[in-house]
Amino acid sequence: EGESVQYPATLLLTADHDDRVVPSHSFKFISELQHQIGKCSKQTNPLMLRVQTNVGHGSGKSLSKVIDEYTDIISFLFQSMDVSFKVRLH
Repeated sequence: EGESVQYPATLLLTADHDDRVVPSHSFKFISELQHQIGKCSKQTNPLMLRVQTNVGHGSGKSLSKVIDEYTDIISFLFQSMDVSFKVRLH
């Protein structure tokens, strides 16, 4: 069944000090995805997990952590959708 399916690019986000969503759930979920479909020949889209350190569920993140997180999310989206752009220097 899973051999003929191409699952979408997946990026899970968690934090090591999240007190609302236990980070181990994200580890187990991405692990199971990688185990079940990561080895399928048709599965070429990434199955990734991003773990922020020294951060909780969201409030109280430093500006630099927020910038890092959004940079990774946008980069993942651009890469997954094969978006390219040209920088014009005037």
